[in-house]
Amino acid sequence: MYIIPLVISYTLDKDKIIRLAIICTILTLIDTIDYYHIEMYYSVFTNKFLSILSIWISCFIILRYKEILLQKDTEKQKYLKSITEMLFQVSHQVRSPISRMQGLTNHIDSKAISKEELESLSIYLKDSVTELDIFTRTLTASLEKIRIQNTTDQTNSN
Repeated sequence: MYIIPLVISYTLDKDKIIRLAIICTILTLIDTIDYYHIEMYYSVFTNKFLSILSIWISCFIILRYKEILLQKDTEKQKYLKSITEMLFQVSHQVRSPISRMQGLTNHIDSKAISKEELESLSIYLKDSVTELDIFTRTLTASLEKIRIQNTTDQTNSN
């Protein structure tokens, strides 16, 4: 009977769950004392012992469940942070060279340009392509690192 409030208490913090388990244990012991005055049977004490054991097993299961939920939430937050950082890198470090390349190609298309100016624009275009290439290699390495870390974390948590 006293296990029901304990099971419902999983939303409480650790200290309150333990206090509730202690209160349930005390109430069970008080109930045992009442039986002691009426009749003294072995089965009464066995049942009360099993009730107290059930209360504490439930308490530890609830606390372990909360610990696992917290660990999963921490892993989720860590993963979301890495995704957010990656999106920031993509949005800034990819858009910059692409915007420069678009500007250079628009400049080339807009008017007749000399060979010297075309060579100069070609250098800027190559710089942007090189910057984009370096970033994609860095991004690939970062994603591989995240994948390995997530695989390692999943292996360690099992």
